[in-house]
Amino acid sequence: MKADQEENEDAMFEQIMNKIGSRGKFQKRFNYLFNMFFVMLASMPYYNFVLAMAVPDHWCHVPGRNGTNYTLDQWKEITLPRGRPDWSELSEPEQSSLQALGNIIVCWFIDRTGASARAGTIVNMVGSTTRPGTQRQHLPEKTGCVTDELYVTNLYSFSRGGDVIGTFLMGQLGDMIGRRPVFFISIALLAAGRLISALTSGMYYVFLAVTVLSSIPVTAVFQAPLILGIEISASEERSLIALLQCIGWTAGLCTMPLVFWALSGDWSLFIIVTTIPSALFLFTCKWFPESPRWLAATGRVAKCEKALGKIAQMNETTLPPDTAEILLTLSKKKEKSYGFASLFSSWRLAKNTFLIAAVGSLGNLVYFTLMLNVNTMSGNPFMNFFWQSLVELLGFILGKYFSEKLGRRWTHVIAFMFMSGAHIFIILLVNKPELNWLLLTMVVVVKFFTTLSGYTGYLQSMETFPTCVRQTGCSLASSAASIVGTLGPYILYLGSVTDKRYAYAIMGLATILGAIASFFLPETMNQKLPETLADAAVFGKDQKYWALYQESNIPFDGTDSTASGASPSASLVSTASIFSGRPLSEECDHRAADSVSRL
Repeated sequence: MKADQEENEDAMFEQIMNKIGSRGKFQKRFNYLFNMFFVMLASMPYYNFVLAMAVPDHWCHVPGRNGTNYTLDQWKEITLPRGRPDWSELSEPEQSSLQALGNIIVCWFIDRTGASARAGTIVNMVGSTTRPGTQRQHLPEKTGCVTDELYVTNLYSFSRGGDVIGTFLMGQLGDMIGRRPVFFISIALLAAGRLISALTSGMYYVFLAVTVLSSIPVTAVFQAPLILGIEISASEERSLIALLQCIGWTAGLCTMPLVFWALSGDWSLFIIVTTIPSALFLFTCKWFPESPRWLAATGRVAKCEKALGKIAQMNETTLPPDTAEILLTLSKKKEKSYGFASLFSSWRLAKNTFLIAAVGSLGNLVYFTLMLNVNTMSGNPFMNFFWQSLVELLGFILGKYFSEKLGRRWTHVIAFMFMSGAHIFIILLVNKPELNWLLLTMVVVVKFFTTLSGYTGYLQSMETFPTCVRQTGCSLASSAASIVGTLGPYILYLGSVTDKRYAYAIMGLATILGAIASFFLPETMNQKLPETLADAAVFGKDQKYWALYQESNIPFDGTDSTASGASPSASLVSTASIFSGRPLSEECDHRAADSVSRL
């Protein structure tokens, strides 16, 4: 009897959202503005330093080849020195010439075989992205990192360390002070950090510190709008909201190399240009509300009613007359939260927390390592970045399709299994230059399934944690992923100094462990969002392990309103009908009948 009463109380807030509209104009404006357009702009300052740190293939221009029959490769073999200069072996005039050049790359050709020779003259640097006789400075040169690959590796890893610190801090704040203030704090920190880094690149340790600072808010800046969008929208729209954010993410990453090319490779201007647009969202305060679910869960009844009223006003509906009474009833269920410790308040919630963190960490390790690998793969690093980013779009679209057809859990498992198989082929191909095209194809396949897995995991984490600690739980999972992600640069470094197969073998092992961990996560498709720690303690308890579909437990009373007066399922029906081939009207009737049958 008590369980039935608690279940009815949990359904009260869902009923309020149904009546004011959980698929109306308010949700559409918010999700398209903040979960797609803003994410597109914010993804650029998130990763712009990765492109700025890329050094395209370059060499020293020694004039005279035009009067010979030598090919470019033969000319470089004859004229370019190998190894790095020993300062003590250089003459005084040579040392003076090198000092005059400052941070500009000197005419030395690095040969991993260990061979070395001295340069007789100082000449200009040219390369695949520069014209002969010109000098173009890249960020690693400006910071002095080009002389030591480990410096660049440390920059990448320290940035992930800043992400770890920020994820713990911002996630905790999100559940303490709300989604809204954390969102705007994160934008301010990210924009300020990146802009300062563009001005401090000549000082390596200052640049390193600023890189860490600007990495602190990178997770929260994406989490806050996604969590809010899911909390104010219908359950059927969760996958669409995640897809919108993923489309924005891909669009931003694909735009970055084009911006870099348009700016003629000026990395300082590139960082500034790709950062300022997202900073403009600091002026969108009135369009970014506080989460009504969070306000209700924390007992802020008056503010919750006001937030619900704004949603109803834009959706051209009205609040139910008993809204205040319902919110007062829900406020009595307010639980005391202990931050991260609350995630381990029950065995089932602790298990789900651990599994989500493990799966996210292993997938993120592969994703981040592949993104950094654009600098070590053959070809233009900027085009490598573009194509790797573009393939994500297909992964996200199919991730939405399969997560709705097969469920979140089985989609996740299958994605990891395909990644494991692809790594076997990569290990066999990586040291065969004649099959480089096939190697690149397999890397793209891994990237595709990595994004498909990431999309599904994104949904699972949002739908598994209860409202009172949702941002804390998602932040803990992201922190774990960032901690493991710090190993990515060192994995690549290991492969560069020993054997590339080692790097891919480590990533292949990570995908196998990810598949195993995914097997034990609960199915979250069509399941009511847990509101309290008590809900999370039994979430997924009665699910059948081998079933592809789980019965929905979301209450529906047929009163969900939208501005257009459409049926509750109409807003997502068009997307689903595209894949199912079912007529739109038939799909509407089918979903409505399913919803009523669950009452």
